[in-house]
Amino acid sequence: MFKLFSNTNMFKLIQSGIILVLGFDVVYSCCPNGWVTFENSCYFSGHEGLSFQEAGRYCEHFKAYLVNIETPVENIFIKSYLADLKEPKHWIGLTDITIEGIWNYYPSEKAATYLNWSPGQPDEHKRANCAAVWESYSYNWVDQPCTEHFRPLCEKPLESETTNIVG
Repeated sequence: MFKLFSNTNMFKLIQSGIILVLGFDVVYSCCPNGWVTFENSCYFSGHEGLSFQEAGRYCEHFKAYLVNIETPVENIFIKSYLADLKEPKHWIGLTDITIEGIWNYYPSEKAATYLNWSPGQPDEHKRANCAAVWESYSYNWVDQPCTEHFRPLCEKPLESETTNIVG
């Protein structure tokens, strides 16, 4: 361990009018009020039933998107979050509207890398091109007609803020 200045040298520097100022930035991340944090995202459940398209626009209003569930760990979090809310049906950002049977994240249209369909799902074929999470299916996924009205489940990246600390 070493010292940059001994107490005697520091005193001499202060006496001679030299002041040492140290500064550093602190970066912290947070979610807006009412949103829930998990890993690098913030989550929010809408309070009224909307069609899939309306739900997507609702999330966009908050600079968010319908949740893209990309890992088993995130899926477990979503199940727990929705079970705590005791809300029965939510849209998630997953659709096969472009090519039947090829499920893509919405709105990015990237191929889904993780799927967690309820047993027997998807079962509606061309009639249902949007994915939802239902309490009655243990919060596993179901395909539904995009015109049905469910609550949006929104996701957005954590917001980072930098604070400069001088001392």
